[in-house]
Amino acid sequence: MISLAALSGLTAILSAKLVLQGDTSCPTAAEVGRELESMLQADARVEERIVLRAVGDAIGVELFSADGTELMRRLIPTDADCQGRARIAAVMVGARLQKLRPEVFKSAVAAPPVVVPEPFVAQNRPIPTFENDLDLGLGLAASTAGTEANLAGTAQLHLFSPSGGLGVHIGLHVDGMRDVAFTMQADTDRAVRFRRIPITFGPAWRLNRKTWNLDVRLVPVALWTNVEGRNFVSNQEGTAWALAGNFGVRASSRTGVIVTWIDLGAFVWPAQSAYASGTLSESVDLPRIGAMLSVGGGLCTRCRPVSD
Repeated sequence: MISLAALSGLTAILSAKLVLQGDTSCPTAAEVGRELESMLQADARVEERIVLRAVGDAIGVELFSADGTELMRRLIPTDADCQGRARIAAVMVGARLQKLRPEVFKSAVAAPPVVVPEPFVAQNRPIPTFENDLDLGLGLAASTAGTEANLAGTAQLHLFSPSGGLGVHIGLHVDGMRDVAFTMQADTDRAVRFRRIPITFGPAWRLNRKTWNLDVRLVPVALWTNVEGRNFVSNQEGTAWALAGNFGVRASSRTGVIVTWIDLGAFVWPAQSAYASGTLSESVDLPRIGAMLSVGGGLCTRCRPVSD
């Protein structure tokens, strides 16, 4: 009679000639061995070796000859209980062994079920309806107030469809302080210092070139202006809101979710004046034209795959 024993908890030996190895728990090597033992003649002696392996969520069964040659490699269906899987594995092994040693079996072994692994098909990442670029950057801003250029900062949000076309631009731009002198009081160095913070919001058009984009915008501006006197006996300060306009061009490139960009914007400011009162009353006009060149980076919070 063929005996069945356990070896180190991982190997079961079927007589001295047939060895089952495996670290699987459903089925175990011992369970498969008992099923195979029931198919063999009482005096059967074979030399082949069976190995059970976990293959992802499935169980693989392999059959090797005594010299290590692989004779079979199959997957056990996972839609049965442990006993059913053990029976299927034994039938798979028995069907192959019967072709080599038919004399050791009590009767013909039924053909095992054919398990064809489904090919892995990569699922395309769904393309979002809209994709968002959230950008931060630094740049230089200039105006007709003088030839100097101030360091400026900008934060922008862009909302477009993945294919480009009409979208939405939102931007917050912060310029540095600038001085405009009162010409009639030049000997006193009196001036007005002002800062403008424009908020841009409106439509933009994106030309989509897969890995890079070109955006063009013509949008209104909500303009906040702060002014204060300089070198007066009593320096006064004031703020005001007004409407302005912005035309801009932005080129951007994306690697994964990282966006790099360069933006050039031109601003048309409303007519704004500052007044000095006292012995010499005078008004000075703030500049009407400004420009900002900025570069920066950002994140695409909802992105199409770059290869699309």
